[in-house]
Amino acid sequence: MIQEIGPVTLKEAEFLLGRPQEELSRAIDRGEVERRNEVVVEPAKPSKTKGKRSRALAGRRSVRRASRAAYVQIPPTVTRTVRTLGTPELLYFSFGRDLTETLTPAGRRKLYEAIRAADLGTKAVRVGPFDVSIKEATAALLKRYRTLKDMRAGIDERTGKEPVLKGTDKSVYKIAALAEGQGVKETLEDYPSLTLKQVNRAIEYARAYPKKGRPYPALSLKRAAAALVSSGVLEMDAGEPVDISIDQFRDPLSD
Repeated sequence: MIQEIGPVTLKEAEFLLGRPQEELSRAIDRGEVERRNEVVVEPAKPSKTKGKRSRALAGRRSVRRASRAAYVQIPPTVTRTVRTLGTPELLYFSFGRDLTETLTPAGRRKLYEAIRAADLGTKAVRVGPFDVSIKEATAALLKRYRTLKDMRAGIDERTGKEPVLKGTDKSVYKIAALAEGQGVKETLEDYPSLTLKQVNRAIEYARAYPKKGRPYPALSLKRAAAALVSSGVLEMDAGEPVDISIDQFRDPLSD
C-alpha cells in the first residue's frame, strides 16, 4: 500500500506531515532517521552575456549589424544537494511529537528500525514489549500524498518559468497570493474563468513549493485602487468616474 510514496523533499514532507521542515531537519541531524540526499539540477536565471562580433559577415549592412552590442541568452544550470525523506522516514515522523518524545533516543531508533523492516501492508510493528499500530498512520499519509500528486497534476511546471494552472496562463503563485490576501471568493470574482478547485490547488501548491524572490501582491489591481479610493488617498467628484491608469498603480503581475 505504501509503495506509492516516493522520496520527497523536506518542504513536501512539511506539507504531508504538517510539521515544520526545520524540525524534521533537526531530527535528521540527531540521527533519528537515515540521511537521504539527492542531487538536483535546476535551470538558473538566464543572464545576458556580451557576444563576440562575427568576422564572417560581409557588406555594409552586415558590418553595421555586427557593430551593435550582441547579446545571447545562456541557459545555465545550478546543481545542489537536497535532503529527502523516503516512506519509512515519513511514516516514522507521521506519529508526531507525542509518541516520539515519550520514547528515549534508543526507543525512537527501535521504532524507526521496526518501521523500516516492516512489510508492505503491516498493521503494527513491535517496539520492545509494545505493539505500535501503523495502519492508520499509513492510510493518512497515503491520502495526503495522493493530494500532493493530484495537486501537481493540475499544474503546468514549465522549465525555467513560473508554474501556471494547467490549461490557463495564470500564474499559480499570483493566484495563491491573491486568494490568501483578499480571499478565495474575491479571487474567483476577479478571475471568473477559474474554478474553486483551481484556486485551492494554487494555494496548496504555493504552500508546498514556496515562491522564491519577490512576493506577489495580495490584492488585485482594481481592488487595490478601490481600497485607495475608500481610504481617501484618491479623491473623486460625486457622479464622475475615476480615471486610473495602469501607470499609476503599476502591477507587473497583473494580466
